[in-house]
Amino acid sequence: SNSYVAPTADVTVVDLSQCSSPLILTGLSNPLRIGIRLPEITAAPPGFTLVPYCAAWNSTSLAWTTVGVELQEPVNVSAPQCLATNGGGSFTAFWRLRPL
Repeated sequence: SNSYVAPTADVTVVDLSQCSSPLILTGLSNPLRIGIRLPEITAAPPGFTLVPYCAAWNSTSLAWTTVGVELQEPVNVSAPQCLATNGGGSFTAFWRLRPL
């Protein structure tokens, strides 16, 4: 997903801690709901549509990933919510081209 996320993308950081120690939650059955911002939409080229996605930063692979995150349906493009089964870290949203 790195090729879809701009270096200047808006990023929401969720810092969780317990007794002043960083806390990362994994495998949540009830996902965290994280407010994010989609970049301004531009016109898709002919034969394509733009589909919104959210992504989480994977600090091990140093890359954005869409594994374990999804946008809440139906997507509210003015106030999207990213649902994450892993909690803590950085989250962002982007548009991906999809053929019609």
